[in-house]
Amino acid sequence: MGGDAFVVVFLKPEISTGFFKFATDDTSDDSSAPSSSIPGVSAVEAAYLLPNGHILPTVISRIKAIGFEIVDRRMNQLTKAEARDLFSYEQQCRFNDDDQAFAAFLSSISSGPTLSLVLKLPAELALGEANAAIKKWIELAGDWDPVVARKKALAASIPHDQWPLRALCGLNSIQNGISSSPHVCCSRRERFFLLPPAIPQLEKATIVLLPSFHTNFPGGKEFLLAVIAKQTQAIVIEDSNKNSLLDDQVIRLCGLTRTSEASTQQTCDNVVQLAREVIGNNGVDIIVLEGLDLSYTLRFAVGPANVDLAQLYFPESVRAQVPAKLPSVELPAGLYPAEASDDDALGFESGLFLCLDQKLDIWKVPKKGVPIESTLGLIKPNVACKPEVVAEILRMINLFGFTVENQRRLLLSRDQAGAFYAEHRGKGFFETLLNFMTSGEIVALHLSRPHAVKAWRGLMGPTNSIKARESHPWTLRARFGVDGTRNATHGSDATTSAARELSFFFGNALSASSTTLKLPSTSVLKVKAVAQRPLVLSETSESTVEKILAQGLKELMTKNLSDPLEACRWLGEWLVTYRSRGLEEEPEEHGEISRGIKSNSVNQAKQPSVKQSAKVMKPPSVRKVVAITLDQSLPDDLRSAVAKILIKRLEEARYKVVNVAVELEKYTTLDGAVANLVKTLKESGRRRCVLFNCEELTQTSVFHREFQSQAPIDWKINFLVHLDLENGSPSAISSIDVPVFHFGLPGNTQDLEKNGAFDGLLQTVFDPNIVLLVDPKQLVSVTVWTDIANYFGFYLLTFTEFVTCVMNSNDKSNDTRLLQELMRSGSTLPSTLVLTMLRRVILGSQPDCRQKFILLGFPWSEIQASELEQTIGRPWSVLFVGDRQKLDSKANSSDFPAWTSTFRKKGLVNRVWVDSNVKADREAVIVALNGALAPVVGCFVGKCDRQELLQLQIVAKTQGFIWIEDVPSVQKLSGLLLRGHAGREKYLLYGYPQTSAQASELLAVVGAPAFVINNSPVAPELLSVFDAHPSITQLDLASFTTNESKLRSIFFRKQVVAVVGSIHALPLQELRDVVCPLGYDVVDFKQAQGFDQRDNIGNELLCAFERQIQAVQAPRCLVVGAPESLEFYQALEARIGYFKLKVVILQEVQVRVRASDTIDDEDCEDYSDEEQGRVEMDGNDSGDDNASSGIRWRKVLQALRPQLSQLLQSPNPSMSIDVVGFLSSGTSRIIQDVVAKLRPRFLGIIGHPFSFYQSAARAVCRRHSVAFVDLTHVSSSLEALEILETLVATTSHSVYCLDGFPRSSLPDAAKIRKSSISPPRYVAQQLWELDRRLGVFMMLIRFTTTLELLEERTPEHITRRMLDVAQDDVELASNDLVDWFATGKTRQITEVTCDRTLEDAQEEMDKALERVLRPNRATIKKRGKC
Repeated sequence: MGGDAFVVVFLKPEISTGFFKFATDDTSDDSSAPSSSIPGVSAVEAAYLLPNGHILPTVISRIKAIGFEIVDRRMNQLTKAEARDLFSYEQQCRFNDDDQAFAAFLSSISSGPTLSLVLKLPAELALGEANAAIKKWIELAGDWDPVVARKKALAASIPHDQWPLRALCGLNSIQNGISSSPHVCCSRRERFFLLPPAIPQLEKATIVLLPSFHTNFPGGKEFLLAVIAKQTQAIVIEDSNKNSLLDDQVIRLCGLTRTSEASTQQTCDNVVQLAREVIGNNGVDIIVLEGLDLSYTLRFAVGPANVDLAQLYFPESVRAQVPAKLPSVELPAGLYPAEASDDDALGFESGLFLCLDQKLDIWKVPKKGVPIESTLGLIKPNVACKPEVVAEILRMINLFGFTVENQRRLLLSRDQAGAFYAEHRGKGFFETLLNFMTSGEIVALHLSRPHAVKAWRGLMGPTNSIKARESHPWTLRARFGVDGTRNATHGSDATTSAARELSFFFGNALSASSTTLKLPSTSVLKVKAVAQRPLVLSETSESTVEKILAQGLKELMTKNLSDPLEACRWLGEWLVTYRSRGLEEEPEEHGEISRGIKSNSVNQAKQPSVKQSAKVMKPPSVRKVVAITLDQSLPDDLRSAVAKILIKRLEEARYKVVNVAVELEKYTTLDGAVANLVKTLKESGRRRCVLFNCEELTQTSVFHREFQSQAPIDWKINFLVHLDLENGSPSAISSIDVPVFHFGLPGNTQDLEKNGAFDGLLQTVFDPNIVLLVDPKQLVSVTVWTDIANYFGFYLLTFTEFVTCVMNSNDKSNDTRLLQELMRSGSTLPSTLVLTMLRRVILGSQPDCRQKFILLGFPWSEIQASELEQTIGRPWSVLFVGDRQKLDSKANSSDFPAWTSTFRKKGLVNRVWVDSNVKADREAVIVALNGALAPVVGCFVGKCDRQELLQLQIVAKTQGFIWIEDVPSVQKLSGLLLRGHAGREKYLLYGYPQTSAQASELLAVVGAPAFVINNSPVAPELLSVFDAHPSITQLDLASFTTNESKLRSIFFRKQVVAVVGSIHALPLQELRDVVCPLGYDVVDFKQAQGFDQRDNIGNELLCAFERQIQAVQAPRCLVVGAPESLEFYQALEARIGYFKLKVVILQEVQVRVRASDTIDDEDCEDYSDEEQGRVEMDGNDSGDDNASSGIRWRKVLQALRPQLSQLLQSPNPSMSIDVVGFLSSGTSRIIQDVVAKLRPRFLGIIGHPFSFYQSAARAVCRRHSVAFVDLTHVSSSLEALEILETLVATTSHSVYCLDGFPRSSLPDAAKIRKSSISPPRYVAQQLWELDRRLGVFMMLIRFTTTLELLEERTPEHITRRMLDVAQDDVELASNDLVDWFATGKTRQITEVTCDRTLEDAQEEMDKALERVLRPNRATIKKRGKC
């Protein structure tokens, strides 16, 4: 609005809706007064007021009639805390510090929405006076007290329609209808609060302190800087003293301009004269600031130039603290300073001048302008692991005018960190600093802008984050740091150190001492590539590194290079190309093909990114050596069958298998047998070897000790498989070095010889893990994909590389020569030939023995899925990369290529969303792919007794988990989980993590575990780390006796819904599209297996069913055509538990055409089948059956087959069984009915933030494996819904407990996609949107407490005012939600008191959850006869 005169007007809740809404006083007894149509207002008073419905039109017309323009309006719901800040003047002057009256005023103005109007007075009416709008509004509004205003109007005989607005709209001084800005300085504050800028603006401000300021206010400068740091987002660019001011600078500082008018000339001369007298020879202090929205925030912090106004309207400001008002120059009438300077008065009164003129430069500026500086910014490990925090830091960097010239993510070694912090070596905190800086990845930023060093250090804030939160609460270290070491960020302290540190991270090498080297440009790039590669961890294969270096140095000596720099350059090139030259390759058939992948061009394309951490570096050349032990309980015939079948399968997979027991029998001495065994393995040329029928790997194992002593260092046994019977107890426990996989075998050879008996073992340990990557729009570069593949231990193989390696192969086999000829001629390549060569590449010799591959860019549309599975094996997953910008459009099967349909039917397709508007970020893609590529990890924290431990081990073995104890470090664990030669193993970490620091490190380095099982005693701070991740399934064993079935469900992880009955009516393709947002994938089990399940209920069918579900990538699996036998589900429950198992029975009912002249005795009602009531359910029917197709329950029962009737009457009350009936002529709504049975359930909690309500709710949720989602800090309803959508689509929880959603105080989203509709603001809208997208909100649990008791429990620094404000916020956020639940007949609200103990609150919530957690069961509802 520039220099226009304006005023902010509040139409308070009593009139903001256009109808009077006065609070009634129940204590008053005025029954004699006649009542009116306005509640709480007598007939006499109502006669003075405007009629209902005419309030707003009358007020608006009166405002416009006197010349005001309404430039903006907004409906706001003020909280009591906000009202306290905005109306502090009213508390002091209107209510004379009467706390009771002011409290009533706060309750009134926060009782409903307030309509805020910004009024502008045109320049011809304002006449340049800033307060002209204020004065004119006061004339229109009248006295603050409407009673006084009415008396004055009656005494002056003013016509009623010309009365002041408060006389027409207000009741008393508390509910006076209208409030407004008392002064223009208050108007600025109110406008900024009500209508803040959409994007914060970076502004410059200049503060000049005269000598009189220091004399009149000792310590004033320190107070000024402290207030600025705490109340504004400003950084000090320049702070100098004893500066001189020119006359023109003084005039411009005051906001004046010399003109030809005599009065203006005289004023300017007086200003200059007074400035000379005050400044004298002492000079002035100049403070130059840059910050966000300083034209508002800095004015409020400093206060008005008029000291009297500052003390009246801004008593906490700097100028209000000035002890005495100093002499100044009186401005003549009609002369006002420019808007960029102070209004109403000059800074002489306080000795402090504030100027917001962006072009004012009164400090020493170089003639060529301010140069651009560079500085280093580091985001430290405790923050770099959080993508959302990194994004916020980068946003602040952008707002403060920085340019990010370069950035990289890396993991420092101790040597690198020690070199960087060499100046601190020898200090007490040095080791702590090194440990912290090497605990995780950091982000290095090359930042540039004028005054970059000062600006970045100002944005970071004080070094100690604890002190920063007190003095600079808006800075990065205050917001994201922990203490003086873990303070989130680092910045250079001077330009010289900035140059050194930038060279360290972005220069020629990771060492400051090498910055002076002048290398040729080509050498610089190569040396930089070597120097910036993360170092190999110290605990990984040191002797192999020594061997490689010795080999390189030996070749270097033969070059006779005299120049040391040239020798270093040569050695660097040799190390870069080491793997491409295949120095460690062993001769093997088709080995040349695999070495073709390692050509120079391919190797350069897949060099590790600078952002890559040491944990994802390729390890040195290793072999995969698996030892297979047989349990003593296995009978001889079963041992022979196992040896025959398994050895054959492993040899087909190109493993070298040696039967250890047979080899030992050939020799009389153990050392001779082992020596021959080692020789046999070496001569085989294979990098994958299996030692079959070994003795168990224990400390007393003679064979293993002898083998390890004779075998080369890269022949260590790195995996052990223990085969025993299915019902056997686990015997061997894994270590971090040699994990042990327990695999159960059927008890007879007939079952063993059936297809699929060893599939679980082979897929978990031996088979290659193939991931098909489809990026049709190339949203992510190949370099980033390579980096991501390395991060997860995969090898990225593109079709281009595959073609290159085939063309460069020296293999003379017929297949290779034929494929080369076809490629040269440009002919069509037979798919069988391509797959055959691809199998050779995958199973060929690799230095790091990779077993996990991501295939990118292959022509899968030309290859049959059956051929792919038969030649290479079933893919682990198909990753389809989609554009996030198209998320708003409904996803359907047409989005996928046609060739993916086969894999979609098996649940193998996994969508990955990438934003096409921004460059693909490695970290964001890694987070999106973590569930698809990362190994499955579960944690058990706490302690178990012997019986619980045995039960846990049995369940872990049954579900195929590898038991790991005594984890030495997260780095060791990460090396185990992300090995390139690993299979699809699943791990249970027993007794780890033990501290919250270990848990945070686990989440940062490895990622979130799939589940966490805890048993007391467990530290609350440890659980709180996992509580922050609602995607983690948690189960508390200590709270109640957990049966084994629920434990098995936690290990199984997936939610399974079996659909049986009349499945022919289900359109599967459409069903897949509809249930995909709910995290389901649809599997046509009957079609996939190809046999009659009703005749095969044995172990083979059960194993096939379980394998099919485990292969599905989604967290929930909808199995269509599942077996219908009750015995099958009883057997399935024994394997996967009932907790996440559900059965949906579809039953078609034939439509019967009855003659018009006949009456059916059974159906005595006079309405048709379609008009009958729907299927009746007894259980937790979520209210989603409103789309039922209208079939009577009796008719559905009559139509059920006997097998389905038996299933429906299952004796297990814990199994959830639903029934969906539909008419044969009306199948259009069947999908809607089925989806209603699949949707998750939601419940909400509300409570006082200073009570223990969250602790109680989280504990109960852990007992029942309910996902607790904290949305209290979410900024908008759209963001909350998106979080819930992501969570439902990626987790298998059945029930979600929401804290902070829905709530009426959620503002509209500031950042809405262009294609999005307006976000749901009100509670009813949010609940409707939640129901439409995900599921029904079933219950609200309200935790109550008395503030007096809460005040006794909280620490001393928590004041009663803080408790009151928090209670106000809770009521504001939850009142609408409580009212919504109170008005619904089927909605349930439960109160839980926090006035007693935590255990009591948990017990009450347990009882409240019974209805939500009770499984659905269809029961017969008998009706009376007609």
